[in-house]
Amino acid sequence: MGGSDTLREDLEAFGLQLERPIEPESTDVWPDNWLAVQSFAALSTQWRLGPSGQLVGLDYGAIPPTLDLLGIKRAEWPDVFAGLRVMEAEAINEAGKRG
Repeated sequence: MGGSDTLREDLEAFGLQLERPIEPESTDVWPDNWLAVQSFAALSTQWRLGPSGQLVGLDYGAIPPTLDLLGIKRAEWPDVFAGLRVMEAEAINEAGKRG
């Protein structure tokens, strides 16, 4: 993925420039939640949208193959799924605030 240099070049193509450098945010993740966070990131393009484009939820059909591809053991799936549901609900809540 492009970093700040690519962003800078893209902006310059439109005659724009960054006012200040972009600093990546750092977030700590508890080890117990790491697999759920990785899974949520891997599912980032697997959202169901309502008729007006609002987030409805993750495409649950995409979860099993994603967890398999990530090499997550099936015994861990229930905990990962619980974590996904928490993040899904919060993402829907945040999207609703902006939309």
